[in-house]
Amino acid sequence: MVLESLMDWVSNLTGWANAILVGMLIYYGYLFVKGGTEGEHKEAKWSLDKLKGAHKKGPGWMIGTDKNAEKKNEALKQSKKDAKKEKTTALREYVGDEKYLKKLSLVDLELSDAEEELEGIYNKRKFYSIDEVKTLAKTFSNLKESLNDLKRNFRKLKKITWRQESKMEKLLRDYEEAGVDEKELGPIKVLEKNILGLHEESAKFVEGAEKEIEGISNNLKKSAKAKISGPINFTATTKKTFDGWFGKMENVKKNLEEAEDKQEKALENMRGIIAKIKPAWH
Repeated sequence: MVLESLMDWVSNLTGWANAILVGMLIYYGYLFVKGGTEGEHKEAKWSLDKLKGAHKKGPGWMIGTDKNAEKKNEALKQSKKDAKKEKTTALREYVGDEKYLKKLSLVDLELSDAEEELEGIYNKRKFYSIDEVKTLAKTFSNLKESLNDLKRNFRKLKKITWRQESKMEKLLRDYEEAGVDEKELGPIKVLEKNILGLHEESAKFVEGAEKEIEGISNNLKKSAKAKISGPINFTATTKKTFDGWFGKMENVKKNLEEAEDKQEKALENMRGIIAKIKPAWH
């Protein structure tokens, strides 16, 4: 009797074991078809527009089941701190870009006034007195100083841009480690690179404009030192000199137009960066 009961129990146990085995085969077969295992999960890839929610809910809410969850949670946690630093530098650069563009526009207006003054004298074909020469010399000296001021401002902007780029690189590394999709980060990297190139091009055109104005300014300074009383009539040489100056002024206008165009594009790229990264700001 006991032997029969034992045989029945073994038989039942074998049936249960077979059932469990079949269940496990079905389960792991499903995982195999799905492309993972119980202990592994496909790495999460997510977008920047979910960062604000991720930071509010705390690290890990979105990627806790990822096989690299611990590392990604730490990167997400760090990105919250780095995003605040990047926000400060990004806004500072945006303001710097705007100020630089406004200064370019003001110098452009100053250039137009100088050209109008030069044309007025050319049309008369004379200086009424040496004081008129001195006044024109002062106008171009001021214009040269304004262009020098632009160069100084660019050096400041360059430092701000370098800091912003450094903070952004750190933040993007955090996001890469946290599993943000490269498709989200790639465009930001492109915009950053564009800004650096556009700034350099803008500065190059300002440099070219400054050199042209410096030549005119130096010539007028020398002329203003002349000890002459009464009107100064144009000679063939004077006319030729003025014609040369007008050619230089055209070059200056083209340079400033190019400088403004590059700076406007740099500002547009900065707006693009802010729009893309803004969800991470708090």
